Amino acid sequence: MFLPAGTQPDVLAKVEKMFLAASANPSTAAKLEALGLEVVARPGQEARHRIQKERAAWRPIVEATGFVAED
Repeated sequence: MFLPAGTQPDVLAKVEKMFLAASANPSTAAKLEALGLEVVARPGQEARHRIQKERAAWRPIVEATGFVAED
């Protein structure tokens, strides 16, 4: 789950807590999986670290293709 940049820390903490609780609920997880989604809930800092690691791994590959993102 992503929230807008600048979201207040207390709001982030509250949303993260609710998101993790919902993700841990077997009924919620089953509904999401029925939609073809894989439920992998991580605390914000852990998710951020994972994304940064993935971006670093893919950066040289993307740059080698010459791809440039457009807004």
